[in-house]
Amino acid sequence: WEVDCLDLRPDVISILVGVNDFWHTLTHGYTGTVTTYEKDYRALVEYTLEQLPDVHLIIGEPFVLPEGSAV
Repeated sequence: WEVDCLDLRPDVISILVGVNDFWHTLTHGYTGTVTTYEKDYRALVEYTLEQLPDVHLIIGEPFVLPEGSAV
């Protein structure tokens, strides 16, 4: 996050996180809960706003595509 985003000092950041967490519960034993997701997401947003107080955030809602290829 630091190198890929914050160090670039952007004016706008779009965030879409969390959809992979579900798949990791199926294949990699991830045991995070909705509470874990919310806590981590809030921490990321708060930290980002501390580092870049004038940034505009665009937050996407997690979604799941139907089975099959996404491309």
